[in-house]
Amino acid sequence: MGHYQFVFPYDKIAKGSTIVLYGAGNVAKSFISQIRETDYCKINYIVDRNYNELVNINGIEIYSPETLERQNDYDKVVIATFQYVAQVLTFLTRINISHDKIVVPDFYDLSFAANGEDRIIMMIFFLLGMNKFSYIDVGANNPYLNSDTALLYLHGCRGINVEANPIHCEALKIARPEDITINVAVGVQYEKLQYYMFEDEHDGANTLVKSWADKWINNTNTQPVEIRDMSVIPLQEVINEYANSIWPDYLKIDIEGFDYDVLNSLDFTKNAPFVIMAEIVTDSEVVKLNNMLDKKGFRMCLRLLHQAIYVRKDVLNQVAQISWVKEISR
Repeated sequence: MGHYQFVFPYDKIAKGSTIVLYGAGNVAKSFISQIRETDYCKINYIVDRNYNELVNINGIEIYSPETLERQNDYDKVVIATFQYVAQVLTFLTRINISHDKIVVPDFYDLSFAANGEDRIIMMIFFLLGMNKFSYIDVGANNPYLNSDTALLYLHGCRGINVEANPIHCEALKIARPEDITINVAVGVQYEKLQYYMFEDEHDGANTLVKSWADKWINNTNTQPVEIRDMSVIPLQEVINEYANSIWPDYLKIDIEGFDYDVLNSLDFTKNAPFVIMAEIVTDSEVVKLNNMLDKKGFRMCLRLLHQAIYVRKDVLNQVAQISWVKEISR
């Protein structure tokens, strides 16, 4: 069998299965060649957004992706595109294709996060000797698009998703059936606040902080599509109720203006995550967050565009072989 850049995911599909390929580019052509060499399974057809411009690939018919919603003549849908995995998964979730029917190949350098931070997190935990680890994603948003934990789930990690937007919450439940997903807003205390919700392409700016919402409105000239009253609970209570008061290995928090206050309210004296990733915007926010988390036993190991990654001090030496960690940990 020849050498292929994109290796067909034999380990995720039973021999003799009937599959549909989603994508009609180079990945699909590579998969077709491998399947025909090995006679491993049957390709029923291909779906692709540009189906109108295509006729077939090696005799295999190409149809609209909506065909998957109308037909049930396949065992698996195999994603055969490298560049648009998040978009394809979002579509398949929206049309209610069951999670166990979707196959995502192990593409090299696949990342769902905005700046590759999901791969960085996986590298840190690999150096900690943990290929699979638990997480809590606070402000999880879309289950795939710009997600910091989608890749972790695909690699067998499991955790808790905390999301105030009910639409994203339902999508997360479908996309990650083995996670715990809760539709709540978190803060530092029990209270009622207004939740500012923006249109879909800007819903990453949804917030409970009025000053944050006002800044977004002024900077983008967009108005919230809805302002709803929201019950807020302390994040510590989420951990107490859903994780038996034990912190998951990885805490990711992105709650638009509340990150510092919520992190400052947390009790890490009995147990703590190994890694924290928090949203930051300005240099002054970084200094403030660094000082607070230093007192709680964490050291920043990397700053990205709008995120800062912190590692617990007692395990920092285990990841210090990474060049940028060495510099920061001196």
